[in-house]
Amino acid sequence: MKIWLADEAGFSEPMINRASVWVVLALVFTVVGCVTVPVSDQLIVSSGERAPRLEDASCSRVWQAYPAGSAEAPALNPAGFNLMAWNVFKQREGHWSEDYLRLSRGQDILLLQEARLTPSLRALLGQSGYRWSMTHAFDYQGTANGVLTAGRSPASGTCLSRRTEPLIRIPKSALLTRYPLEGSSEALLVANLHGINFTLGTAPYRAQLEALERAMDGHTGPMILAGDFNDWSTGRSAIVSLVAQRLDLVPVQFTGDARSRYWGRPVDHVFYRGLEVVQARTVKVTSSDHSPVLVRFRLPSYPQE
Repeated sequence: MKIWLADEAGFSEPMINRASVWVVLALVFTVVGCVTVPVSDQLIVSSGERAPRLEDASCSRVWQAYPAGSAEAPALNPAGFNLMAWNVFKQREGHWSEDYLRLSRGQDILLLQEARLTPSLRALLGQSGYRWSMTHAFDYQGTANGVLTAGRSPASGTCLSRRTEPLIRIPKSALLTRYPLEGSSEALLVANLHGINFTLGTAPYRAQLEALERAMDGHTGPMILAGDFNDWSTGRSAIVSLVAQRLDLVPVQFTGDARSRYWGRPVDHVFYRGLEVVQARTVKVTSSDHSPVLVRFRLPSYPQE
């Protein structure tokens, strides 16, 4: 659900009536009563068959070393790897697992937003052979929620950035993960973002994006920033464009673009640098209110497989 309340930069945007705003906020605060928020920035990590474990892993303090992967798992192939980013709508729809199994097949990196760490999700990730980490943004009815990054190749490090929604006081988060590239001294940095949504103006949104920018800025190798940006206004889109420009990131262009739109604007994006796009597509689904985006990348210096 996307609601715009005010834009401090003075851009003209669609409005909904005040009565609707109060009805929606009343529903939101009812949900908030079932939510608990960890005090520290906690990360849930799983490697192979290991049980998940919690870490204090804020990007503002220190990167966490990722659990050692299996010797049989190769590093990411620089000649070609597949990435999917998808807001999964907390896996609410009963047929979500069918879409997951169909779409995740052949994906080397999986970026989920609004992930809910249910036993069924853990089982699906294990069945797919993924090593994964997830921001423990908050608990809803005793189950962890956040963004989740999964890879078939072992990651070398990870950290998270968490920002609280100013109105509803529920955090949104970003997860940064480094992946070694086979035969290369460089690592790939992948940032998985769920942008804050309910704000009175763009200042909190800018603060979230700029904190993520600071965490990414020191990386010298190839980089991907993807997820649900919630940039449904002119002011928010301008902030995203400025952060991407300062990081030398360019947006992936999708042929036959079926990305979900709010007030005419797509909110799911993939930005990149130091890579070449081989193929980019979107898939329309009914199991979420967001369409998955799928991109195949390679390092420019490697021949296409």
